[in-house]
Amino acid sequence: MKRFFKNRKILGFMAGLLTLGMLGTNCGRGHWHSQKDPAEMAEKVTDRLADKLDLDESQETETKKLVLEIIESGKELRNHRKDMIGELEKQFASSEFDPASLNQMSEKSEAEFKKFRVTVVQNMGKFHALLTDEQKREAAEYLGEVKERFHR
Repeated sequence: MKRFFKNRKILGFMAGLLTLGMLGTNCGRGHWHSQKDPAEMAEKVTDRLADKLDLDESQETETKKLVLEIIESGKELRNHRKDMIGELEKQFASSEFDPASLNQMSEKSEAEFKKFRVTVVQNMGKFHALLTDEQKREAAEYLGEVKERFHR
């Protein structure tokens, strides 16, 4: 059980770092993920990270690739969530409730989330490896600011 919570903390940290770039771009407002092109979203996140961490050109290019991969991976989760809602609607409209069908979809959700988590963790590791020691300190400071702002 300890390992599960440790992995959740790591995932939370990595999601927080991705959030770094989104904070200043208004990406968190108004369902940004469904209204914008993934490449445009990755560009905005990368620009924000580049500004905050003073990334050089090669770091910026690689960061954009990593962010885009995370965004694309997250789209699969959102699409599956729509399918789940549709299935629930169908179940409640039906005269009989089929728990097996919902359990099967839930298992698929768990598999999709695991795949997303693996992508986030791998890409955050690659992003961490790109940074200099000074940039890592700046990222940690910025995460502290984000934590203070959103997790009081």
